[in-house]
Amino acid sequence: LEPSKEIDQDKVVAMGAAVQGIMLDVQEAKLEQARNFPIVVVSDVTARGMGVVALDDNDEESNSIILPRNTPYGQEYSGEYSTHWDYQETILLQVTEGDDEDLSYVTVIIEHPIPIPRYPKGAGIRITMQWDLSGMVHVKVFDMTAGKPLKNLEIPRKANMSEQDVEDRRQKLSRREVN
Repeated sequence: LEPSKEIDQDKVVAMGAAVQGIMLDVQEAKLEQARNFPIVVVSDVTARGMGVVALDDNDEESNSIILPRNTPYGQEYSGEYSTHWDYQETILLQVTEGDDEDLSYVTVIIEHPIPIPRYPKGAGIRITMQWDLSGMVHVKVFDMTAGKPLKNLEIPRKANMSEQDVEDRRQKLSRREVN
């Protein structure tokens, strides 16, 4: 399979970025002239699953996937969990990225302690995740016993490559010759 030589790849990427930028402005009602922008359907999906570190029935930590891989943006998924000890005062929310239940094969992208009321063991906690067109992951932690939210977090998705990786690849590609 050979790359197309008739298409200016930089121009295509720039056009896609411009369309996505306008779509974000339309979504956030920032541009008056964006109202005339044609309806565009973007079917962007998550590249990897997202979840939380949870204790299983054997008191072993594992990755509990909440937002499965290939979830279209805007969709919301929830997982229900419970406190593990009587009168537990906090939960350590550890949000993961990866598709495996084994924590060795996923990345914890954020850790956040959340204070909770002192309930008997087994009090319900619902964790809801959603990602939006800008790549922001929204995490809501809900106290099912009291029927009220405990915490809302926004997690910006980071690029898969560091700036140095991008620069190294740019340098390498600039030395290639396309006929």
